[in-house]
This record gives sequence, C-alpha cells and structure tokens, in this order.
Amino acid sequence: MPWPGTAPFPGFCRPCSGNLYSRCRCFNAACARGAPCGDSLALKGTLATMALPDLLQWLAGAGKTGSLCLANEHFKKEILFRDGVIVASSSDDPREFLGQFLLAHRKITEEQLRKAMESQRSTGVMLGKILVMVGAVDEAEISEMLTLKAEESLFNLFLWKRGSFTFEDGNIETEIEFSLTLRVEDVLMEGLRRYDELQVILKAFAPGESVLERTDAPLPRKLAESSEVRRLLEVVDGKRTLTDLCLELHAPEFRVSRIAYELFRLNCLRLVKPPDHGGDNDQHGLSADELVARATRLLDRQKFEKALQLLANAVQLRPSDLAMRQALDDAEQRFVERAHQHYLPPDKVPRLERSLEQMTNENLTPQEVFLATRINGTWTVKDIITISPMREVETLLVLKHLRERGLISLGET
Repeated sequence: MPWPGTAPFPGFCRPCSGNLYSRCRCFNAACARGAPCGDSLALKGTLATMALPDLLQWLAGAGKTGSLCLANEHFKKEILFRDGVIVASSSDDPREFLGQFLLAHRKITEEQLRKAMESQRSTGVMLGKILVMVGAVDEAEISEMLTLKAEESLFNLFLWKRGSFTFEDGNIETEIEFSLTLRVEDVLMEGLRRYDELQVILKAFAPGESVLERTDAPLPRKLAESSEVRRLLEVVDGKRTLTDLCLELHAPEFRVSRIAYELFRLNCLRLVKPPDHGGDNDQHGLSADELVARATRLLDRQKFEKALQLLANAVQLRPSDLAMRQALDDAEQRFVERAHQHYLPPDKVPRLERSLEQMTNENLTPQEVFLATRINGTWTVKDIITISPMREVETLLVLKHLRERGLISLGET
C-alpha cells in the first residue's frame, strides 16, 4: 500500500516505480497505512534532539532489530535493522525510485519507463523484472542500481535540515526481496563526508537557485572522460538553475551540485546572477497553530497551493507532531483527488498552447519548464506523473498552474 496521497486513481500507485525491486511496499505495516509507526515505540523524537549519527550509532551499538521511520515535511524513509546492521531501506522520494535512478544513470529512457510502468499497472509484475524482460537492462544492472539506490537514499538523510523519527523494536515481519548488508560505521563515514562537502559548496553558491554557465577553460582529461560531467555540461546554458539541471538529469541535488562545484572550482563554470521568482513573507513569525488555522481556511476555499505550503511550514516548526504531519498528508490527498476529478483527469492529454520558444518570456519556474518540455501531445497526465522526478502532488500543482495561466490545455487520448 502506498504512502498517503500517492494513489489517487485505481491501479496507479506512485511509489511502485521505485520501492526496491518489488511492488510498492512499506516494510512496517503502520507506516504503510500512513499512520505513526506503532503506538508502543521504543524511541521517537526529532533530529534536532537526537542527531542522525547518534541515532544510528545507538541502534548499531545496541544490536537492534526493527524498523526506523524518518520523515520531514516532504518525504518519508524507512530503514530496517537486523542485529544492528542495515538490511533494507525504502523511500517515498520520487528521485530515489528505481525508475528515476535508472533514468539518472541513462540505463533507460523516459519512454521506456512510461511503458514499463504502464505494464506494471496492468500486470502487477515488478518494475525491474519488466525492464529485464523487454531487454532494457539486464539482471546484473538492476542489482547494481538497486544497491547504489539504497545507499544514496541513506546517505541523503545526512543532508536533511530537519525531521522526526520513530523506531519500532522487534522482529522484521516481512520478506525482504532485495537485501542489503550495510554497517552503520560505513554509512556514517560517507554520510558525514557528504555533509561536510555540502557546507563547502554552500560557501561558493546556493545549490537550488544558482545559475551557471560554461567558460572557455579546457576540461581536465579525467573530467572530460566522465559521462556525468558530459551530461551536466550538455544542459548548462547560463539560464537554467541548478534545480532545473537536477530535474532535467533526474538526479539528486547533491550529486549535481558536487559536480558543478568541481567544475566551478576549476573555472570551467562560472556563476551568473540567479533569477528572482519572488517570495511570500506574510507568514514569518507565525506559530505552527496559526499556520494550520490559515491553511484550514484556505482549504475550505479550495486554495490548495498556498494551504499546502503553510502546512509544510507548520510541519517544519513541529517535526515531531504526528497529527500535524497527518494533516499535511490528508490535505495533499484531498488535493490529488480533486485535481484528478476536476482539473487534471489522469487519462487526458496535456497540450501546449504556445511553443516552447514563445514560453521563454513567461518567467517559468524550473518545475514548470521541466513539465512543459515533457508535454508532447501524446503522453497523458498519468504518463507525465510516471516519468516526473517530482512527487505526484507537486506535479499536479505545477500542471494546474500551467493550465490556469492558459499555457496548456487538455484533450482526449
């Protein structure tokens, strides 16, 4: 069963494209229901009161067996421990789904992922097996990608600024279809190294909104031979932000920022002024309860975009408040259902009302640019959600905004 807000229409479960090698599944039954990870928890708190390294070291040192669930205002992850060793992980971050990971490593194309996901919805066969059956990848590549994907998901936890956790002590009552054997010491070493590296990058530029352009400086031979470097330079144009580049490459922000920083350090890229998309400061200084009250009033008026942002900010202020997190999940689910019923039926085909060239003066966000370039007059709303590295609720919000601005329309298949 998917996380809350991820299965708005029958037969389509968003996390199926990435939960290990299997059908969509959360290891902990309570987590799969979208509820807190059990009522008889041995340990719960926030990453501000117990830092992630301390938490992992405690679980390893005590030789714990059980399920560790972590959540921030956007994503949930789960780590399974057996005798203090990490044996499996799961995430509802679309960028960490198997399909997105294969796209990022150029193992498959977006069209291959779309077709494989369509087949999975109709047959129930696991995504990895489908891709092997059609010859897109082989078993060895799937196994390698699953291992790397699980490790990346764990390491990226060290880059979270805030979050809450719950650990349920006890036997793991599920079959693990793709098992890991990761020592906490190794995870800590790599995770903390990435955290330190990110602090260095942040001193040079802000990863999200920074815009880089190519210089005339020659690439060192070792970098020139890197496929990741070549892919990044293909899409760097002096206009796209790093967020744009991450979406285009289907890659996590840290990985793209690390390559960009190395090229920046070698003067192969230079920083240009980032665009200003404006901001909303009328919520500064408000308490979590005040944010929720405002969001509730906005939801009653069907003002979903602003309401969801206020609820996400409230969760940031109170990351350990499970009721507040549930309120955000419920609001997202409510929007997804309404969007598919009224604004963006899953089987409708979005079409551009202007050419991409004509839309360059529309001051589009990175997310709007990414989705606009995927609207080809053939793919349905459901198809675009499938290949998008954004969460379903985010994808629908962006498509709704494009439609309200008259930049896209909907037609029949």
